[in-house]
Amino acid sequence: MRKFDVRILWFSGFRLALAGAFGAVSANAAFTPLTPIQTPRITASSTAYPGGAFEVGNLADGVLKTEYSSDNKGAGTFVEFEFDAPSTIGAFRHVDRNDPATIVGSQLVFADADGRTVATVPVKHSGARGGETFFTLHAPVTARRVKWSVTGLGPQGFGTVGGAEIAFYSSGPVEEAAIRDTVEVKQVPIVDKTSVGQVQTLRVTLDHPYAEPADAVVRLGADQSKTLRLQPGRQTIEWRVPAVAAARTAAQVLEVAGKTVVQTEQRRAPVRPLTVYVLPHSHTDIGYTEIQTEIEDKQVQNLVRGMEIARQTASYPPGARFVWNVEVLWAADLYLRRLGEAQRKEFIEAVRAGQVALNGMYLNELTGLCRPEELVRLFRMATRLGAETGVPVDAAMISDVPGYSWGTVSAMAEAGIRYFSVAPNYFDRIGDDPGAVGEQAVLLGWARMDGVEGAGLDSVLGLRDVAPLPRDVAAPGRGFLRWPGAAGVSL
Repeated sequence: MRKFDVRILWFSGFRLALAGAFGAVSANAAFTPLTPIQTPRITASSTAYPGGAFEVGNLADGVLKTEYSSDNKGAGTFVEFEFDAPSTIGAFRHVDRNDPATIVGSQLVFADADGRTVATVPVKHSGARGGETFFTLHAPVTARRVKWSVTGLGPQGFGTVGGAEIAFYSSGPVEEAAIRDTVEVKQVPIVDKTSVGQVQTLRVTLDHPYAEPADAVVRLGADQSKTLRLQPGRQTIEWRVPAVAAARTAAQVLEVAGKTVVQTEQRRAPVRPLTVYVLPHSHTDIGYTEIQTEIEDKQVQNLVRGMEIARQTASYPPGARFVWNVEVLWAADLYLRRLGEAQRKEFIEAVRAGQVALNGMYLNELTGLCRPEELVRLFRMATRLGAETGVPVDAAMISDVPGYSWGTVSAMAEAGIRYFSVAPNYFDRIGDDPGAVGEQAVLLGWARMDGVEGAGLDSVLGLRDVAPLPRDVAAPGRGFLRWPGAAGVSL
């Protein structure tokens, strides 16, 4: 694979905290603490999405990764809860699904033990993936039961809505200072070069478990401070500060309504330099997004357009020139069989000029279904094109397929493939938490189990952690990470 490097921007998600109608809080104001109520029983709900992975109990398990989704009930989605005894409720928290199926509105209907409604409260939500809504009631409500119902769907209107977590909070005795507030500061490992020097972003997460909002100041050392308005619940902000050239420790202080409530230390360290390479390519997923003939046309056109952009940027400095990476050679085969002699010569010259990079597999194959001869033939076009162009094909790429048979490395070694870039669908295809260590053990062990002298892969790209690979697998001291992405990609 060939690469060109570019600068990238860091985008982060956000959380939304929504408060009821509380006025401004002065420096001597009192604070009403909000304490989580023991998880109520779920007594009824709309039908969950089939398959068993999105059951309603996930809303109350304390794990953000698990979610409840209704079976496309949309605004008909609901969940009913019952407390062990009448409870006084002062706030409600909902974390939305980390999915395009989000909500912008819901309703809470509180009832007594006999089912009589005592209050109905509308709630606004952000509509963002993973958005967190912390809603304080105008006045606490005492109830035994509560029904939560979706009233508004997110921007895309998907009906498989629900959430990751739901919790209820009680109001406690008033406190003179926000002593329960906490602050956590994390460094974003990216430095931005600006006109005033190098700047680093700090991600600051504050938890304000009180019914009243408050003015606050976060201080870092003697010369850095950030003023903000705390809303009930948890909120995350991004704070840009000068980057540090060497590790150092600074005092970290949180002041709320003029009083110091947190005082600790923050250790800052310089950002590790990284070179980021972007490999433009189009994932081959025949029949997934379009019928097969449409995918064929798109893949041929991708090569045509890729070579066109490469020619347009040929005069750019090294590292900025566009290179089109052919994920699997089926696309190149289509191009060569469909187009005329002039365009075939154009393709060969583009490969020789480094404007098109070829990868060794013919398709994203289920290698576990292949016989030995089929594995060898999987790389036959790579050796043929390498001989025809004079540019050896020494890398292979595979996406989506979540496993590769032991014989694949031998077939790659026979074909001269030294580098293997993988992007498995590690979630619902093979389980929700395979773990980076397990992936490394399998992939690196794979490189050692080949019986051919010197045939072990030089590098395996696609590990989920940036970590040095063993000397017999990668260059000493070099780490790799592949971030597969689909932005702007046409299959």
